[in-house]
Amino acid sequence: MVIATGRYRRFLPGLVASAEVHVAGLDRIVALVDDVRSVPRSPVVTALPFEHRPWPYPTLLRYRAMDDHRQLLGETDHLVYIDVDMRFASSFVPPVERGVFAVQHPYFVDAPPSELPYERDPASRAFVATGDGERYVAGGVQGGRSTDYLDAITEMAGWIDGEMVAGRTPIWHDESIWNRWCIEHPPAVVLDERYCWPEERTDGSPVIVALQKRHDFYRASTRRAAAAAVARPLLAATRRRLRSVGRRGARNA
Repeated sequence: MVIATGRYRRFLPGLVASAEVHVAGLDRIVALVDDVRSVPRSPVVTALPFEHRPWPYPTLLRYRAMDDHRQLLGETDHLVYIDVDMRFASSFVPPVERGVFAVQHPYFVDAPPSELPYERDPASRAFVATGDGERYVAGGVQGGRSTDYLDAITEMAGWIDGEMVAGRTPIWHDESIWNRWCIEHPPAVVLDERYCWPEERTDGSPVIVALQKRHDFYRASTRRAAAAAVARPLLAATRRRLRSVGRRGARNA
């Protein structure tokens, strides 16, 4: 299961190709998209409509979108949700016969509980008090036996509905909700960080790679904002070079 809208659509072909090679027992890839023309031609891909909205709604509303297609998703034995900007890098086998699985967040493997980036607002349904929670899991890869994971999706969709009615957005959106849910319902399996391995890290033996990218470009709501996101680092580099040239000129004067 994957969501691909807006500029994130360009990641979909690569993800599908990697899944076809590496996912054991792959039956179907359900892609929620805002433009069916972006969907790769593959016998395993089923495209479903999903309206693109400004960030963070495409990710915040993922559980509601999946819950809306519960009947279709329940036709398979196991479900895996994966962010579209990921790639399978080696063999992946669904890790649970029953229950759900989560993935250790790669940036918080050894962080003490007090430093984990949970939602700390007591008013939020995603709230985790300091001292609660021992492990922070990534939102980008999750799943489980279809009946169990769909029950989790339905519950979390309701939590997010309540947050939106109250005018709140959890600090890390759906990932904050997922972490709260995992504290209340410990997963049957928590996979290690090799299943959400940052592309910029060249060590290790990743199973799933999280691609390096400019978040501000892909999340920009207008073309002008996207162009600015691309231009910003180029302008900064140009300014640094000009300052360096100016300093050298001053020393040689």
